[in-house]
Amino acid sequence: MTYVLRGGRQFNMVLLVPDDLPDSSTVVPGNVAEMRALYADWDPRIPKLLNLCTSVHKWKLSIRPDDLPAWSNPSGSFVLLGDAVHAALPYLAAG
Repeated sequence: MTYVLRGGRQFNMVLLVPDDLPDSSTVVPGNVAEMRALYADWDPRIPKLLNLCTSVHKWKLSIRPDDLPAWSNPSGSFVLLGDAVHAALPYLAAG
């Protein structure tokens, strides 16, 4: 998945790779060279885009318990709706 940010000044690309993060981590700095190597033999357009990257982060995809005591926080300043409530891992075109 790709999309532009900040009026087109930034480009975000989401790639899926096997999870090698510690159980205690959800986001860690990644290694640009490792990312490029993982996708080196894919469609030639992907390595071209990855060669423009200067930084990368690894985000753990997690299954969270669905037994929240409430859908809003005690102050009422936010409410969980839509995919935030029933998020799905991005497998088989879901998510």
